[in-house]
Amino acid sequence: MHPTANTPPDTPALPPHRQIDPARLHAALDAVPRTWALDIVAETGSTNSDLLQMARTRTDSTPLCRLAYLQTAGRGRQGRPWAGSPSLTFSLAYPFPFDPQALSGLSLVCGLALANGVADYTPAARGRVRVKWPNDLEVDGSKLSGILIETARAGSTLWAIIGMGLNLSRPPGIEAVLGRPIACVDDLMPSGEPIDSTGLFAAILNQLAGTLAVFARDGMPSQRAAWEALDAYRGRAVRLLRDQTVVLEGVARGIDDSGQLLVETSAGVQAVMSGEISLRPAAA
Repeated sequence: MHPTANTPPDTPALPPHRQIDPARLHAALDAVPRTWALDIVAETGSTNSDLLQMARTRTDSTPLCRLAYLQTAGRGRQGRPWAGSPSLTFSLAYPFPFDPQALSGLSLVCGLALANGVADYTPAARGRVRVKWPNDLEVDGSKLSGILIETARAGSTLWAIIGMGLNLSRPPGIEAVLGRPIACVDDLMPSGEPIDSTGLFAAILNQLAGTLAVFARDGMPSQRAAWEALDAYRGRAVRLLRDQTVVLEGVARGIDDSGQLLVETSAGVQAVMSGEISLRPAAA
């Protein structure tokens, strides 16, 4: 299906390289994501909320992607309001014919697909963009992207709503506002070359299509080695926090076949589910 662009006439124009060109995007997509329903809007509250509502009444199993140039009520993990630098923000509603428990590790494989998509678009990202358990991307220890996954059921179909926010640039003063350093795709581009959002988005969707198809067929074990190859924390001393309280300390040892984090402690290796747990380097 061809992408549709719904941009109100009173929306301030973005620079041309920041806008998604629907025709060029369609031409750059592989065969599978080219069949997905894709909607591009200037502004919405939350693309995840939009797709949750749509998925509950959806009568077919075609994946649906919605990109917004501006989200006014975006959400992050653990219900936190989402805010950041100028970003590529979108959600993908992807159907699975099984129970929520079988989606264990989905946020990890989506992070893997996003990292590989960025690297396909700008080769300088390869080896620099790393995955952070359970749902972030980092460059040199600074956050590049976050992922939020929610689910909705329609009949026998379980829809995973996969929300992604990828920092494109770093406006002056944004790090002071956020209280932390951030990474952005601009850091990974050849000097002076602007980001072509259409090309970047196509590369990400192509990676998502291939990765999700393998995950749906073979589960998390099929993606474990590839994820661990990009793991930013494997072999490092880490702390796990719940509500800002340290609940476990040890050395990160990768993940198991269900996507649980493996932490070597004085009592042995412990497997940790994501839930409300946050991962930090031990020095933080």
